[in-house]
Amino acid sequence: MDAGARDDAHQIDWHSFAMVLTMPMAIAAVSFGCQFFL
Repeated sequence: MDAGARDDAHQIDWHSFAMVLTMPMAIAAVSFGCQFFL
């Protein structure tokens, strides 16, 4: 039970870390796509 809880917490921490990294890249990709198509 304790190992499962630690694994779940690790997944949540990695998910938030990945979101922080990918959000600026997604915003940059969208703005670049708008400039490219417009």
